[in-house]
Amino acid sequence: MDPDEHRRVLRLAAPLMPGPVVTIQGEPEDRLHQTRQGLKAHQAMLGATLAHEGWMAEVDYLGPHPRGGWQMLAVVPEQSVAKPLLRWLAYQAHIVQAAGVELVEVGVFTLNPGYCRGQRLEPARLFQLQTVTSAVAHASREMAEGLGRFAAAASRLAPDPESAAASSALPLGPHCEDGGDCPFKPRCWREHLPEHNVFHLYQLNRAKAFKLYQEGWAALHLLPRSLRTPRREAQLYAIQTRRPYVDRPALRQFLARLEYPLHCLDFETVSAAVPWMPGLQSFNLIPVQFSLTHVKAPNAAPEHETFLLAGQSDPRLPILDRLKAGLGRRGSILAYNAPFEQMVLGGLVRGQPAEESWYQSLAPRWVDLLEPFKNFYCYYAGQKGSCSLKDVLPAVTGKGYEDLAIQDGQQATRAWLRLIFDRLPDEESARLRLELKAYCRRDTEALVWLVQALQALV
Repeated sequence: MDPDEHRRVLRLAAPLMPGPVVTIQGEPEDRLHQTRQGLKAHQAMLGATLAHEGWMAEVDYLGPHPRGGWQMLAVVPEQSVAKPLLRWLAYQAHIVQAAGVELVEVGVFTLNPGYCRGQRLEPARLFQLQTVTSAVAHASREMAEGLGRFAAAASRLAPDPESAAASSALPLGPHCEDGGDCPFKPRCWREHLPEHNVFHLYQLNRAKAFKLYQEGWAALHLLPRSLRTPRREAQLYAIQTRRPYVDRPALRQFLARLEYPLHCLDFETVSAAVPWMPGLQSFNLIPVQFSLTHVKAPNAAPEHETFLLAGQSDPRLPILDRLKAGLGRRGSILAYNAPFEQMVLGGLVRGQPAEESWYQSLAPRWVDLLEPFKNFYCYYAGQKGSCSLKDVLPAVTGKGYEDLAIQDGQQATRAWLRLIFDRLPDEESARLRLELKAYCRRDTEALVWLVQALQALV
């Protein structure tokens, strides 16, 4: 759960809580003290903080229940109560009850999937309250044992010589990734696995990978013959020869489809929990930025243009107008995982016959630069089984995103949500916009660099 999104929905839902309430704030010890005082006074609290045996939980709402005991309520930027959410609630309920608080009801405010925002946001209609007392009680019974196992693992990973030595005996398994990556995963996997390992194997599911690891096949070059497909052989070739594997006939055929001028396109989109414009529902996908890099001819210098949302205005029509001019009438339109860009652009023209006709006219011009990497027209050992742009770019070109303040899509999304929802000082807003512009531009520069690298291979 993104903490900023959680903070935003909690702020909106706070007036819906049974009141009156006090807000617990300050340093951890201050919050613990304020919560103890609130419990003694039977006071409803936002941000109640309790601890037990070194574990701490901060609860969105804790208040007296009309029938006696206490009610715990959570607010989440989600539309349903899934298993990871139940685990989070079970953890909180376990700590609250272990600290001596009698919980008689647990509820969660989720987002109403049927709510469509009008001119004004209506929190009472945006949220829906679900009671999850029984489900949380069932999950919390397993929580004490799980926390005990986690504490034991953490103690063995403590940064002292004896514990560091002991950590080498910790087995890897599905628990490393169950419910999200364990915070100790990077350290454990560095200790247990070679650089090129079975978890990088193309199209091998995690369960099979863990089984091979447990059977002693951790190193990729030890892969049993029975599991060696042509694409996996390509991986082994690149690792063993330290040269890229290249299927030159397939790569030549792909590159022959490119028609100059090239138009390299990348969108940044926002899928916000809280509808931020009239007519939106939670998690509607809205483009807020694009980068378009043009290459007029082979070896020509790239030319860039970009668009960024201003304020909370509707960006869809301005983006469409800019792209109709920028994409012109000829030349290949390059994207990495092009179906995403096609989906976003298709959403902009939906319901407008003239614009839909223009969009359909683009169909023969699309070229997906993911194709040569997904289909193993070439493979570099540095990809480590991945065809994600963030892995392919440094493996193929030696360039990456490390020099940028924003280095991946999640960071870009968080920055955009801050710009849309948070009242930032002008200086910070300007800084974020420059960082977003640089990040999105890097995505389309990357396409130019990859085309150049692929052309050099043939």
